[in-house]
Amino acid sequence: MTQIATPSISATRIPVEVPTREDVLRGMKPVDLSENRRIAIMMDMVGQLSRASDPRQVQRAFAEGMRKLNGPRGYVSLSTRGLPAGQYKITRIMTDLANPDLETTDPWRDWNRMPAHTGGIFGEIIRKPTPELIHNLRIENDPAVGNTLIKYRSMMAIPLLENGEPLNWSIQLDEDPEGFTVEELEDSILRSNLGGATVRNVLVTKQLREANERVVREI
Repeated sequence: MTQIATPSISATRIPVEVPTREDVLRGMKPVDLSENRRIAIMMDMVGQLSRASDPRQVQRAFAEGMRKLNGPRGYVSLSTRGLPAGQYKITRIMTDLANPDLETTDPWRDWNRMPAHTGGIFGEIIRKPTPELIHNLRIENDPAVGNTLIKYRSMMAIPLLENGEPLNWSIQLDEDPEGFTVEELEDSILRSNLGGATVRNVLVTKQLREANERVVREI
């Protein structure tokens, strides 16, 4: 029986026409954001946050980003973690966001050496677990900070929650007596708490990395 050879049929690729951006967005009107300075600053800030491997790098990224967005402002962070009711520790004070001192102070390392305070403006802030917006601020002869913050005339105080509890506070200060608005406070509640969550995540990652390095060295 004679076999008849059949020619092999090679698969041919049919070129697929890739639509252009103009085709995809036909009839739509994309808004030009290329000149928006604030978006560029925020994208740079979140890029730095995504690469941070130390909590202080997170704080530096926020400090630099906030300075570029809002100009010179003051910042204070408080913690009530593990303290009796009414007590707090000032874990950071920054009166110059252009040159934040994040290297000499490490609240995670130095926690036990940090003094606990009561009373003053911050003692009043921590009384209730809700944000505060204060205009015509005056921090003078304060039992915790003395006159260090006397130049600031308005404040936003935002509780940073962990498991629903306000264990830390983010305090922003401005020299204008009405330097903050309710709308800015609303935005800052979410932004500050997301920043706090980022710090916690980076801290846990750092602790796990250091623990793994210790195990490797012991082995």
